[in-house]
Amino acid sequence: MGLRVYPKLFQYGNFFIPTYGVLVALAFLAGLWVTLKLARRTEDASTYVEFGVTVSLVIGSVPAVFVGSLVSSSAPDRFVRPAITFVIFASGLKYVGVATTALGWILCAVLLAGGAAWFAITRPLGRS
Repeated sequence: MGLRVYPKLFQYGNFFIPTYGVLVALAFLAGLWVTLKLARRTEDASTYVEFGVTVSLVIGSVPAVFVGSLVSSSAPDRFVRPAITFVIFASGLKYVGVATTALGWILCAVLLAGGAAWFAITRPLGRS
């Protein structure tokens, strides 16, 4: 007797809700609940949890994930992987505390250098 897995929790026509997505949403809500519980133990809970930011993240992430999944499933890997690398690089720089203006200049320089490197690599030798 094996374990049954249901990848689609609910389906109506072509629309379906994946089980994994529901579990990720529940984990997010559980994390928010734990954060709120821990924040209430301190004197000023409003400094630890920004509800405006939390709501913005939830509202913005749903369409972003939907559009990203549509684009990434139809675009070739040679376009998707550099885009994901760029976003992770930008997020990492912001995470370590790089100022917004400096981050913008760094990302512009990376895009220009990456474009120049791509042009140099893809251009056949001996042709002008």
